[in-house]
Amino acid sequence: MNKLPEELIELHNNYLGEYAWKIFVNSLRLSESEVDKLFDSEISEDVAKVLLCKVGPVEHSKRWLETNIPALHNYKPLDVIKNYKEGEEIIRSILMRMP
Repeated sequence: MNKLPEELIELHNNYLGEYAWKIFVNSLRLSESEVDKLFDSEISEDVAKVLLCKVGPVEHSKRWLETNIPALHNYKPLDVIKNYKEGEEIIRSILMRMP
């Protein structure tokens, strides 16, 4: 894994923790079949569930994962998850802030 870039450290430091994440995920309602369409070895089932609720249908969520996101200092979410040990926590932090 790569060293976390300076610009992503603050996002990681703002992650509210595993307990808050579990409460957040459990508050969402979504069909398991939709989650299964997005969930794969690159992202966790929890992240897939939140993406579908926050970003939209599978095709929109997949596009979001491959798009440079301003809130991530123009990194692609999937690159952050794949390249940094703290990557999933950074993505969780961003997702928990989305309206």
